[in-house]
Amino acid sequence: MKQWRLVSCLFCLLFPKVLALSFFSCESQFSWSHCRKTSKTCKPEYKCGKVYINIDGKENIQNDCLPPEWCLKENHYDCRDHLPKNSTVCDIHCCDDDNDCNAGAVRQINGILLLTCVLLSVL
Repeated sequence: MKQWRLVSCLFCLLFPKVLALSFFSCESQFSWSHCRKTSKTCKPEYKCGKVYINIDGKENIQNDCLPPEWCLKENHYDCRDHLPKNSTVCDIHCCDDDNDCNAGAVRQINGILLLTCVLLSVL
């Protein structure tokens, strides 16, 4: 019986609630590999995203929090509308999960599950 309680508690603790996506934030003119130093978490309404911009042959890459309208496929959002006219390439990739965003997820243990685990262990 005690083994069942222990398994129940471990099960509850292994499934934390994901609060927000975390990612490596940066701006670089070199490569995505330079974006592995500063971790950042976006507000819930924003998405982690990667932006690639080429202005007059100079490449600029950026990982940052993006407004949700930038990520809507049906809007066919073109980031060149917000850049200098000499920008030739502008590509946006919004992250959908922690693997895509590369730094993991901000997790929180669900309080109800934790309370349930405690009650199960007492019974």
